[in-house]
Amino acid sequence: MSSLGLAQDKFEGGAFHPQLPGGRASGTLLVSVAGIRFESPHGAIVFPLSNLQLEMGGAGDRMCFFKHPQFPGCSLFTTDKAILKHPALAHDRAVSAQRSQWGRRRFFAVAAAVLLVLAIPMALWLAKDPAAGLVARNIPVDWEVKLGETVFEQVTNRARVVTAPELNAEFSRLVQPLFAATGTTRYQFQVHIVEDLSLNAFALPGGIMVVHSGLILKADRAEEVLGVMGHELAHVTQQHSLRAIVQRVGLIVMLQFLIGSDGGLAGVIANSADFLLGQKFSRDHEREADNIGFDYLVKAGIDPQGLITFFEKIQKEQDAKLGGAAEVEASLSFLSTHPGTDERIAHLRKRIAKETKGRTFQPVAQDFKSFQDRLRQQLGTK
Repeated sequence: MSSLGLAQDKFEGGAFHPQLPGGRASGTLLVSVAGIRFESPHGAIVFPLSNLQLEMGGAGDRMCFFKHPQFPGCSLFTTDKAILKHPALAHDRAVSAQRSQWGRRRFFAVAAAVLLVLAIPMALWLAKDPAAGLVARNIPVDWEVKLGETVFEQVTNRARVVTAPELNAEFSRLVQPLFAATGTTRYQFQVHIVEDLSLNAFALPGGIMVVHSGLILKADRAEEVLGVMGHELAHVTQQHSLRAIVQRVGLIVMLQFLIGSDGGLAGVIANSADFLLGQKFSRDHEREADNIGFDYLVKAGIDPQGLITFFEKIQKEQDAKLGGAAEVEASLSFLSTHPGTDERIAHLRKRIAKETKGRTFQPVAQDFKSFQDRLRQQLGTK
């Protein structure tokens, strides 16, 4: 054997060969300019460097395998990768090329592992809303109703609720076709008018709808009010408030609930009234409410143009508060929690042009002005 005579010439290893006992033996690999020599009590095998083939294998490519076309069915191996740094192998063109190929494969494997580690949290984050939706659909309706009632009690502590029976009955009849259009029997919808001058309405879990008097009184026709209610109604049927609460508890609690354990979710929901009072829906939930609310309006035979004209009223108020600088609102719309008003109007106009072309909607309330006058009288406003 010709050797460089250096300590690093010798490496612990083994060989596979049909003539070895059991087809395998442990021994020593000695590297020289002549090749790789395997020595064991069972004999020796020498692979010339010329046409030597390198392969990496085992768990995590921790083993180096050497093969040679002159010795079919035979291979030498070691777990000591320092063997690849031996000058006789490091300078061999064929082995060096194979080593570089393994290095690239190893790089991509490590890169893929890093990407996987980064992708898992991202995937879990992206799965939060679908998972929350699945959990929300399985939450008992009485949990939702109880939460909605709790929040409504706090609302009534801050604003006066209109209790005039005739006004409430008339308004409920006006809204009833919209409730029917949802096609759901999960909720017993109820609507309340509260004294508040702002252009607003909101829906609570369990089907409680709250409409500010300012929205009703500033509307030019009933369709504007119903357009807003269609949007808010979609927040209820799609359980957006409940989904927002569920997302806060995390995926572990969601999973526990789905496999039959409360995981504390009931307590979280029961104590979420303050959260809902200050809640702002996500951009995706607002878009979903726009689209599904639009569907409810059309199904109920209510002109969806009313929702657009209401948004235009909001836009005018925003512009007024910004000193007429409408471009400020537009520039913030992308960063806002909610879609920008311009964006929402443009989207709804496209749907109206595409889906209601040639359709005529009958007014839902010929005497809406009379209703507004009686509401003003009830509230003692002009």
